[in-house]
Amino acid sequence: MKKILSVIILPSIGILLYFFDANHIPLFPCLFHKITGFYCPGCGISRSILALLHFQFYQAFRYNMLGFLFFPFLLFYFQYQLICWGFEKQDKLTSKISKQWLFVTIILVILYGILRNTTILNWLAPVKL
Repeated sequence: MKKILSVIILPSIGILLYFFDANHIPLFPCLFHKITGFYCPGCGISRSILALLHFQFYQAFRYNMLGFLFFPFLLFYFQYQLICWGFEKQDKLTSKISKQWLFVTIILVILYGILRNTTILNWLAPVKL
């Protein structure tokens, strides 16, 4: 049963999201932006993923540049985890990711969140619909 689920879940979610129209149905609001008025590092990521699923690469890049760059790695990682879970294999990838890479990624995300709220780099802010 797990094997069937591991092969079906992720593609099914992608297919369902492909038919989701973000222009007519509002996406999840960012609570950080609503409370503070600043953009968090994840603002625009939902619209970016939906644009990627529709092969609108430039639009996806404009919604969230960092998310656009991380999306292929995250997609690979989640698919890998789903296959390991489904086929009951040992996860060898997570143990190989060094703490230094995780630290650099966290610093990069925090720096991106700060820079996209400055007046000099306001082009990093997500594009309004």
